[in-house]
Amino acid sequence: MHPVPELVDSRLYDLLEAEAGQARESVRRLAQFLDEGGKSPAILVQPLESSAKIASEISAHLIQATLTSLPKPDIEALSQVIAAIPLAAKRFTERFGLAAGSLAANDFAPALNWIEELTEILLDTVRQLRGFESLDRVKQLYPRLQTVADRAEALIQETVNRAYERPADPLDVLKVKDLGDHLTGIVDRARVAGGLMNGISLQFL
Repeated sequence: MHPVPELVDSRLYDLLEAEAGQARESVRRLAQFLDEGGKSPAILVQPLESSAKIASEISAHLIQATLTSLPKPDIEALSQVIAAIPLAAKRFTERFGLAAGSLAANDFAPALNWIEELTEILLDTVRQLRGFESLDRVKQLYPRLQTVADRAEALIQETVNRAYERPADPLDVLKVKDLGDHLTGIVDRARVAGGLMNGISLQFL
């Protein structure tokens, strides 16, 4: 018998991987949104809706699944925090419309490059949950995820700091800070997801 039977529950891990894929796609589309000058917020709708649907399927699956080693609350929490990434990305596009004229469309682009890499690492980490033998890779990816998250966060803060440095309407500064907070929210959710998966791997290795 497999030492951790639920780690070969392909349906659960197919869903988690698909959900992480939608998180990555939402950030890619967010970068595209900025490249195009913030004119097409609707491009974030599809990954948001798909992610919400997958999260619902995971919740339903967990109700029926028999997990003996992995705590269901950990898997549920992982699913919910990953699903929150497309939502944060969509909220950024909504706030961006309110901040028109307060910053250049590409001011947050350097940070988004790192956030894209962050979601790539997140997806790769989710893939490692699928089998007991690959759980050790989660522990290797986690420090890298933390490093990339730190870099993304630092670049977000640099953009916000520049808004404070240059003469501007105080309201404009608040708008830039608000956008930065939404991007930081994406980074924070990736950190939490990474921590949850690292915790899962440490239960067995």
